[in-house]
Amino acid sequence: MPTVYIDVLFAVNLLINYLLLHACCMLSGLKRGRLRMAFGAFVGAAYAVLIFFPDFSVLYTTVSKMLVSMVIVAASFPFYSLRSYIKALLIFYMVSFGFGGCVFGIFCFTDIGARLGAIYSNGVLYFNLPWTILAVSGIVFYIAVKLCGFFSARLRCGSNLRKKLRLCLGDNSAEVTALLDTGNSLVDPVTLSPVIIAEYRSIKTLFPEDIRSGLDRIGSDNLTWIMEEVSQKGLRVRLIPFSSLGRENGMLLGFVPDRAEIRDDCGVCVLDKCVVGIYERRLSKDKSYGALFNPYL
Repeated sequence: MPTVYIDVLFAVNLLINYLLLHACCMLSGLKRGRLRMAFGAFVGAAYAVLIFFPDFSVLYTTVSKMLVSMVIVAASFPFYSLRSYIKALLIFYMVSFGFGGCVFGIFCFTDIGARLGAIYSNGVLYFNLPWTILAVSGIVFYIAVKLCGFFSARLRCGSNLRKKLRLCLGDNSAEVTALLDTGNSLVDPVTLSPVIIAEYRSIKTLFPEDIRSGLDRIGSDNLTWIMEEVSQKGLRVRLIPFSSLGRENGMLLGFVPDRAEIRDDCGVCVLDKCVVGIYERRLSKDKSYGALFNPYL
């Protein structure tokens, strides 16, 4: 019987689990956190190692496998509701079964399993892969995940990347054209709500005069002072950290609207949880849009 190397078993499962979680993240639209996904992959890899030992026979059961998969998904992503968690869990199963089916199909139709010394034990598939094959496989799978994520985002958001964004604050409202920005992954660090970036000049009419007087100084004064001033007047504000090309460790002043909705030809979609980040400059040189829509919404 071929020898099973614990370090190789752990490393292979760690990498595959991370790639599966990355695919789940892209297909579900959840916030991506590399450390959290790495921890979830670690849990899965540790389980794959423990299941090889007879002393841990309790881990062989279907219930145990389901519980471990639920822990992996819960540890890997932040969730806004039970519905989003169940959705991510089902996508994780779909991706895992799809990947497992592909591997099983290769082993059935080729002799690669025999040549590489594959072992199937207690629900764990072990194969003694050279690191070169593992690296190439990881790159190919990553490219495939990227393509799936791109087309998934297009399907979720529709072919029209520009939509009407309507924000309400008290008795005031403002409407602005928003562009879907797949690179906008900003979230509020407090509530983990996705962030929409909007030009201040495009939503200026949303704010009462007393709050507007404080926001007019965005870009020139300390954001903390402005935040304290406008929060005392009833605006629910946030400080949102961001990094962009040429600017690291930046801070964006954001607020929580009373209501936010996206309008297009298909109807109106009310956004349950979101934060609007106020940008003091123009987002579009041709003024074709005034906000960047977060795809995770």
